[in-house]
Amino acid sequence: MAFARAFAVQVPEDNPTDGASDGTKLVSDFITVGSLTNFTAMTGAIATAWGGLGMLSSKFDGKWVPFALCMLFAAISVGSSTPGAKFKQWGPAVFVAFVNALTLFGAVLSAATAAAAANG
Repeated sequence: MAFARAFAVQVPEDNPTDGASDGTKLVSDFITVGSLTNFTAMTGAIATAWGGLGMLSSKFDGKWVPFALCMLFAAISVGSSTPGAKFKQWGPAVFVAFVNALTLFGAVLSAATAAAAANG
């Protein structure tokens, strides 16, 4: 049970998007409205940035570019982690950010592959 709690965050029961409530419950770090919005937006943003950089120079054609951008997103996510800063629990925050970055990297590659196939 303690292992499962490492991957959860406490949110208000009556309104999970508002931090002003007293009653809380645990919600998974992996699936929240905010994480789904960030994931979708960042997949498009990183794929677009990678495509734009690739048009500037062939040095940016490799898969290391989206990987580096995904890891940058992970670092920013960890840096802005409230549970990590407030409770000094950086281990779970770093792990979740790393797994999310790898998932984001896979999604960016898939989106780029699908776009390339659609464009012929």
